[in-house]
Amino acid sequence: MLDKFNISEICDTLDGEFAFVAYDKKNEVITAARDPMGIRPLFYGYCANGAIAFASEMKELLKCCAKIYPFPPGYYYDGKDFFPYLKLYAIDEVKHTSLPDVLTN
Repeated sequence: MLDKFNISEICDTLDGEFAFVAYDKKNEVITAARDPMGIRPLFYGYCANGAIAFASEMKELLKCCAKIYPFPPGYYYDGKDFFPYLKLYAIDEVKHTSLPDVLTN
């Protein structure tokens, strides 16, 4: 699927709970993503050789990583860095309405 769509498009298409890590053997790139609510667990850390490691349970990363971090909800990893594909907390517009207007409308 990663050969036909980029990771951002895949994340926008998925609906529900998910966390995944995929390896593109042809381009030797690891990608990962986590659902916007962060329901499915995903953790990451860096090994002594600098390689990134992922796991759904922290205890698996304790074997090879000194520090472990929760994968941020609503983000994807493109093999180089983490990027948001959906920010549930982002506000596009703020409307200021008086209390009387709110109560009558």
